[in-house]
Amino acid sequence: MRHPTASTRTVLNQEALLIAAKADIREELDRIASHVAQARELLEKGGPVGRRLDFLAQEFHREVNTCCSKSNDIELTNTGLEMKNVVEQFREQVQKSGVTQIWSDS
Repeated sequence: MRHPTASTRTVLNQEALLIAAKADIREELDRIASHVAQARELLEKGGPVGRRLDFLAQEFHREVNTCCSKSNDIELTNTGLEMKNVVEQFREQVQKSGVTQIWSDS
């Protein structure tokens, strides 16, 4: 039986790190939290915020899609699909009414 060479081990380590990095969704979750904070600030400020909320809805959708595509876990995928539905509902509300107040006390 042959033992792996140092270069083979290095390549395997690099591949393992790449796989782990691709599955890590912390960055996306941080961005989602940031988008939620931005949306709340806009709603509290009031005024014409429809376009900015619509843009945030697009960003929510992008981040949720990335989380789903990175998921190797059925529970995470299901949560991501639920989030997609909520984001779509949010976007529909924004587009239909040019909303200035969507959430209340939440």
